[in-house]
Amino acid sequence: MIRTGLLDQARALADFSTAVESSAELQEAADVAVRHISLLMPGAGVSVMVLQRRRLQPAAASVLSLTAMDSAQMTMQEGPAIDTTSGEQIAVLAEDLTAESRWPRWTAIAVHNGWHTVLCTRLTTRKGHPLGVLTITRPVARTLQPADVDLATLLSTHLSVALETVQIRENLQRAINTNGDIGAAVGMLMERFGVDEDQAFTVLRRYSQDLQMKLHDVATQLVETGQLPAGARPAHRAGWQVRVVPPAHLPGPLPAPMRAATPAD
Repeated sequence: MIRTGLLDQARALADFSTAVESSAELQEAADVAVRHISLLMPGAGVSVMVLQRRRLQPAAASVLSLTAMDSAQMTMQEGPAIDTTSGEQIAVLAEDLTAESRWPRWTAIAVHNGWHTVLCTRLTTRKGHPLGVLTITRPVARTLQPADVDLATLLSTHLSVALETVQIRENLQRAINTNGDIGAAVGMLMERFGVDEDQAFTVLRRYSQDLQMKLHDVATQLVETGQLPAGARPAHRAGWQVRVVPPAHLPGPLPAPMRAATPAD
């Protein structure tokens, strides 16, 4: 028979995962995670950092001082969260920050803010890639018991899966929105200039390449303003010169970037 305590813990973890995975976006998921973990670990400070563009960024924290501590790690590039994501250790525990020598500058800030024990556990994707860091802190030294460390490890595993699920869903929605804008822009060019779908897409692609803008940004500007980006300059690519003409000065029925390129003189 399963003990009542274990069953309660299993239910709590299931509720935790469901709540985080139900979030609409990554920021909301981090906020939900911090609230739930704070309830599961009374008296502890909780923060979540996420990896964005290969850099850790503070996402949510139970108290403002933890946000300051997380930001300080990014500025100083030292601290337990940095070690957790950059080294082989998937968890870093400092039981007494007043006696800690690994991160002297960051430790001074942590102690000044009233935190003396810290545990950072790495959040990873299903393929093992770093996703972020879960931090658990306490104001009194040596007050994270082995059971607390075990619980934090379990929570980080569940949180990793939940955050990746939200991230995948968010990326898919972004892709859908991006494709929608591009499709709308292609339709506008087809109607305005009487070209087919491939020709209209070529116009967008040329503007994107010649103006060094993302294709989605070119499409979004066209959809929102009714105009293709202006201020284009001659672009040189692999010995070819392409003349980009702003929409307001188009000489004929088609945007200039769509026309065949000619070798540069």
